[in-house]
Amino acid sequence: MTEVILALGIIGGLLIIAEALWRMKLVTTELARKLVHVIGGVSVAFWPYFMSFRMIQLLSLVLLIGIAISYHFRILGSIHNVKRSTKGELIYPIGIGICALLTHEPWIFTAAVLHLAIADGLAAVIGVKWGKRTHYRFGPQHKSLLGTGAFFMVSLLIITISYGLIGGQQLMNVNALSLLGIAALATVIENIVPYGFDNLAVPLTIVLALSLT
Repeated sequence: MTEVILALGIIGGLLIIAEALWRMKLVTTELARKLVHVIGGVSVAFWPYFMSFRMIQLLSLVLLIGIAISYHFRILGSIHNVKRSTKGELIYPIGIGICALLTHEPWIFTAAVLHLAIADGLAAVIGVKWGKRTHYRFGPQHKSLLGTGAFFMVSLLIITISYGLIGGQQLMNVNALSLLGIAALATVIENIVPYGFDNLAVPLTIVLALSLT
């Protein structure tokens, strides 16, 4: 129970801090969202190492209910007040919960959620800040070559470390093309899935790909 309280405390504290910074106009809405996205996601990625997958499923449901209430009543403006059409904050905990349903391998869950937290978060920050000159559009999505490249490189790094360290497998026994292929597939999914549903599609892609490789 202590672990559960600590996990929820970290997420809750992060949401409160982001909201306070946003209300004081010290950060923009996008930056506040990314702070929660990245820091919260990194903490969630390592949940399987100190709690059961069943508990992770329950906590993801708790987070979904909490965010849904906040979304309906516009309680947390720091994560809801965005101009673009997205339901990413609602899809995020769903992605976490489904990953916990589909795998009971801690290292695979960690790799999948780190894609949500770091690869997606870093790509968005880099794309917005430095990617304007490489901007392109895919359907309703506004992307940049720089942001997409950042996602691919971070994805490849996460997958490589997951195989080599977290997964306990020797990298020399893993086909390098498989690593590149998984990273490339995740990058494509992140590009083509709109309205925040990449928060579900990307981690599921990683879970399935790592489970089958």
